[in-house]
Amino acid sequence: MKVFVFVIEGIVINHHKSSISTSRAKRSDEALVNVYYYWNKMYLYSRREYFKESELVIFDNLIKQWAKSFIKLFKEYSLSELRLPKLHNWCYHIIKTIREYGAINGFTTETYEFLHKEAVKIPYRSSNKRDPTDQMIKSVYRKGIIKYLLQRTNVNRRKQKTLMNSLLGTFNLQDFDAFFNNYRSNNSLAREALTALEYFLESLNEFLDLCEGLTDNETINISWYSYANISSSGDYIRAKSLYYNEPSFSDVSISMSEEESEDYNTAEGGACFGKVLMLINVKIIEKDLSFDLALVQWYDFCNSRQLYKYDCPWLKIINTYNFVPIESIIELVQVVQRAERQNEYFVNTFMF
Repeated sequence: MKVFVFVIEGIVINHHKSSISTSRAKRSDEALVNVYYYWNKMYLYSRREYFKESELVIFDNLIKQWAKSFIKLFKEYSLSELRLPKLHNWCYHIIKTIREYGAINGFTTETYEFLHKEAVKIPYRSSNKRDPTDQMIKSVYRKGIIKYLLQRTNVNRRKQKTLMNSLLGTFNLQDFDAFFNNYRSNNSLAREALTALEYFLESLNEFLDLCEGLTDNETINISWYSYANISSSGDYIRAKSLYYNEPSFSDVSISMSEEESEDYNTAEGGACFGKVLMLINVKIIEKDLSFDLALVQWYDFCNSRQLYKYDCPWLKIINTYNFVPIESIIELVQVVQRAERQNEYFVNTFMF
């Protein structure tokens, strides 16, 4: 459901029967996409833990919007014309139920299945089956105490994770060509990694030009890594040619400064998007400086007049490359290619 909006868009237009006109196919395609688009909006809203009265009004409108599009599109294919108890309950009784009993996350089947597993099945299996009820109660009681103590004592004791991980190699900047020529002869590199090597020196020079007081005689050591931890979100970003036998180069959102955000189109919160091609640490020995950097290939908006489509940033990838500080990366994002389009992408905001 998370990616269906992007997968099915255009499928009716491109594969409709010859007996159906193009205009009718476009209307059907739009209606099909809207069903999943409205569903995602409605479902994301339903996952809230608390609802104000004004939010319930919005939720009720989202339910009606989805139900209307769903019934209109699929009614003719149902023997009962979609007279379904679960659909009726969702459309006419869920808002009243939330007002009376609270958010639906508190009484869904999944919640009770989880509680049953945690409080009954696991404690029973860990008991010796003699007077199991008493053992189960004590087990649940001990877990409750431990959970409470962890919440009270571990707030300020979070383990600090190393920012850069999985070292692939180290070299002096002067030995760039020799190091990577040797590395390529012994290892297979993905297309993204080869692109990173092509733009490495140019992009690094642009970054170092921003540092005051550097000369051409500095000793610069480079450490090359395959993944890094983003402290702000806890996400791991990767730039690796083989990760479980597949290339893995993360798509990320990047925070822009107020001055920079005025010069570019940005998403909400002043963020831009890029694909991470390489992760390095740069040490300038004489100046005792160290930088954790990511080489990114930038995404730009497809249409400067319409930045969003289906409430998702609508992007294209461009041939612009820069090193950015790891600290400026906000989080990992899922970028989905638009169906049957060469250079059109969406940042999937329907993550649940």
